Amino acid sequence: MSTELYIDRKTVLLIKDIVRLEGTGNYTKIFAREGKSFTSSKTLKTLAAELPELPDFIRINKTHLINAGYITGYQYDMGGDGKKFLVVSMTDGSSLIVSRNRELALRRLLTNT
Repeated sequence: MSTELYIDRKTVLLIKDIVRLEGTGNYTKIFAREGKSFTSSKTLKTLAAELPELPDFIRINKTHLINAGYITGYQYDMGGDGKKFLVVSMTDGSSLIVSRNRELALRRLLTNT
């Protein structure tokens, strides 16, 4: 099993150091420990396929793949339509909305860690 992710020809990142990946069209921004970030010309779907089957990585919505080991907390918030939604807080300071379709899988992962 590979422990590295090749972002481009010159940049290699240890998978355990990845906090989250954010897809933006044909590019993906990779956020790592210690506030480092990288931009890859690969799509989020492509990079997700390159990651080995690691139990800590989970897709939480259309644009985010996160490492559950870097979640600092989670809570439910209310939207303007009166519906509640799950928000996870990450060690890099980001707060990310979890899609309703992926909420159950994330909650299962969090209760098993």
